[in-house]
Amino acid sequence: MNNVHLSISTDIFKNKIENKEIWIKFIKEKLGCDSFELSLDFFPFFIQEPFKSCQIEEFVELCDTYEIQITHTYTGNSIRNFNLLLSPNLGLRLNSLKYFETAIDITSGLDSYATGGFIGYFPLDAFGNKLLKSKNSVNKLEVINKYQEIIIDNLNYISNVAYNAGLDEFIIELVHFCDDLNKIFLFNKNIIEKLNQSSKIPINFSVFVSNKESLELIETILKNISVIRFNDLTKLADLRSFIIKNYSLISKESRNGLKIIFDYSEELTNIVSINQLFENIEQKFLNIKREI
Repeated sequence: MNNVHLSISTDIFKNKIENKEIWIKFIKEKLGCDSFELSLDFFPFFIQEPFKSCQIEEFVELCDTYEIQITHTYTGNSIRNFNLLLSPNLGLRLNSLKYFETAIDITSGLDSYATGGFIGYFPLDAFGNKLLKSKNSVNKLEVINKYQEIIIDNLNYISNVAYNAGLDEFIIELVHFCDDLNKIFLFNKNIIEKLNQSSKIPINFSVFVSNKESLELIETILKNISVIRFNDLTKLADLRSFIIKNYSLISKESRNGLKIIFDYSEELTNIVSINQLFENIEQKFLNIKREI
């Protein structure tokens, strides 16, 4: 499947292994990957020069040495403590726009073609109460419309910045505002359709496979899927069936291919030994390669 690229999340390496060469060599030589997703946690929030350029240069040199590509950069776990582009606070949203501007600059320097990830989350009632400055019952339709307006305005701006930096696409996770997956997918589908009518580069989704229902819903937005993430090895058969069933559409719609990311970070957080960490990852990843 030439248009499907299997790789791993690099979040776990940020706080486990200081020497980048060790884990980049591991990904290339032990896992057999020609590319990987780079966590933006390697570039601290509001990173400054000269550290930013030094980090970029080090990654570029190591990737050249081991003939491996960073396909895209992606928000790390540390940034999930912030509500980023969906905060009802204008100042926090402006700070988050600066964060993504920096991420775009970093990604361009790495000669990667996309960046993105988590853009924020807010429970609907809490968001509405703050946004509409009301302590009374919230008009949910009004809040949803305002929610969409903020997301579209912010992502239109970011897509223009990414386009000017030479990136091919911007990637976002699904925006969650309730527990109903059907409503979440419909809400996000509407946003993407509106965005891609005006954005200069495609804005596509990164989605997490949690169960068979989520795969069925992913089919409804497949033309806008760039990354599929998973961490449950019991879902491999379902994932393989999904890829085979939709491969022709994936090949047609995915300009840079579909990235399948094994996101194991939380499971391996407590492992201290580097050798044990590598053995655990290698065993699981090679099993995934055989299945997919």
